[in-house]
Amino acid sequence: MRTRQSTENLLSSLLAVIADLAGVYLGLKSALWIRLESNLIPLRENVGMPSQDHLNQLVWLAVIVFLVVFYQLKLFERPHQGRFEDKIPRILRAIGISFVLYFAMEAALRLDPGFSRKALGIGVFTVTFFVLLERYLIYRVELHQARHAPVANRVLM
Repeated sequence: MRTRQSTENLLSSLLAVIADLAGVYLGLKSALWIRLESNLIPLRENVGMPSQDHLNQLVWLAVIVFLVVFYQLKLFERPHQGRFEDKIPRILRAIGISFVLYFAMEAALRLDPGFSRKALGIGVFTVTFFVLLERYLIYRVELHQARHAPVANRVLM
């Protein structure tokens, strides 16, 4: 049985889209920072660093790929059913598919210079961390709202 869509569900879905956008963006930007600017992983001498504008364009392209995959896997549908722990495999699968799709898109478009492989490897972990964190926080907020929502009795007399 389908549940009725309400304004609250729409706003919750919109919040999830915005939070996923922020989570993926922060994850990729932190991966780039770890790889290129933190000096934790030394850069080779003969390789130049791409411009920030070019890297920002690649990050936004990746964010769009992630949001499309999340939408296709129905991660924005509301209301939630079940526990958060049961949703973790779907989220991890969506992140994995998004990275594979982005690798393929980067190879097909021959983006030069693209992200380094090390930055994308780090990005797998940072994006996963940020997306799981923001998804957990949203889940807890929605659970709190559901528990404290006024009870509506719809009885036909």
